Amino acid sequence: MTITNYRKLPKLTQKQVKSMMQTKNTETTALTSAEAILHEKLPTIVWLIPTSIILLTTILIIWASVSTVDIINHATGEVVTDERVKKIQPKALGTIDEILVHNGQHVKKGDLLIQLDTKVASASYTQSALEFSSLREKYLRLNTISLCLQNKMKGKDCIASFVAPQDMKPSQVKKAYLVFTAQWSHYQEKLDLLESKVEVAEKSAQNYSDEMNENEKLIPMYEEHLTRLKELKKHNMASQRQLDEMQEKYLIQMQKVNRQKRFQAKAVADLLVAKTELLVYKKEFNEQIETELSDTEKKLNVQRNESSKLKRELDEKSLYSPIDGVVNNLKVTTIGGVVQPAEELMEIIPKDTPLDVKLKVLNKDIGFVYVGQKVRVKLDTFNFTKYGALNGHIIRVSDAATLDDKKGLVYEAYVRLDKDSIRVGQKDVKLIPGMTAVADILTGERKLIEYILTPIMRYKDEVMRER
Repeated sequence: MTITNYRKLPKLTQKQVKSMMQTKNTETTALTSAEAILHEKLPTIVWLIPTSIILLTTILIIWASVSTVDIINHATGEVVTDERVKKIQPKALGTIDEILVHNGQHVKKGDLLIQLDTKVASASYTQSALEFSSLREKYLRLNTISLCLQNKMKGKDCIASFVAPQDMKPSQVKKAYLVFTAQWSHYQEKLDLLESKVEVAEKSAQNYSDEMNENEKLIPMYEEHLTRLKELKKHNMASQRQLDEMQEKYLIQMQKVNRQKRFQAKAVADLLVAKTELLVYKKEFNEQIETELSDTEKKLNVQRNESSKLKRELDEKSLYSPIDGVVNNLKVTTIGGVVQPAEELMEIIPKDTPLDVKLKVLNKDIGFVYVGQKVRVKLDTFNFTKYGALNGHIIRVSDAATLDDKKGLVYEAYVRLDKDSIRVGQKDVKLIPGMTAVADILTGERKLIEYILTPIMRYKDEVMRER
């Protein structure tokens, strides 16, 4: 400011000057108080709180960077038994006649569990068994006769060769033996008769042949005598009467020989007929036996299969336990109820069989689940905060997903529990199949700071994608 300008300023009154002096004094006082505050020593708590916050924050960051937490995947499931569990299923339609077991009952291999109605099956099998027994008796009889014919056995030798299977009932053996001996005896009687006729015919033919031969030997002698007499007659050394007598004897002898030839021819023909009749009878009887034997064998095989099938169907009406174990999940209780083929009636849990938990693992978690992982199972039946949880490990993971109505596509994973009971009060309660559970699957570890930074990194990644 120049002097000239200064001179041009308006003159102040005394009151204004005094006011200005008071204002200046006030500002000086205020400035002095602020400087005093700035130079004054702060209380300990004022600097200790922010320092503690900074220090604590630093420690937390370091701890979060070093510390790790388990990565847990949750999955729901139920307690099941392993694949050795035997399902009891009928093989055919039937009506329940008797139920001999209940849930939780211990059974042994071969114990009868359920008896189905057997009236129809038993009647069919009984009829088939009778037909089979009859055919078996017939086959035994015919086969024995066939062997006798093949081996050219006769009479008692054939009867002695009759041998029945050891599993035939004595009554069946006796019946077959009586029919066999009657048939063989009838055959032998007729065979003996025909053979006797052959022998008679042979003897008759032989006798006629012998007589004819003897008489034929006399013919040359008569011819020679007749020739001599004719010569003598020419010389009147023999009479006509002698010649006629010799001629008559010769003719008689010739007639006798011719007659014997006819008899011998008839005897030979009779012999041929007898032999033919014998051969035809043998052949027809043999063919009859072989034909009946073949037909009987075919029928026997068919009937054997039919009887076996009916016996199997009858046996299937009785449902037995295939193993030692415990009855579980018995689904039928009504006598007279109808069961369908392959319908599951109950399960037999093998004795001391391990229990598993079948889990439904979500699609988003299956990539982190593998065999051998540790699992903590919490049973819905027992509050885990009070009774704890059970430990186990994954033994199998399915390769294909199945569709769940509520969860969509899920994968099955099986957990083998370390023990099959849980401590409740003063006793161990054994687990049973069907109990539901929630499993915590340990899939890995993660630093704690990653959980803190993940939302920030996700937000940053999303922001960076915005235009």
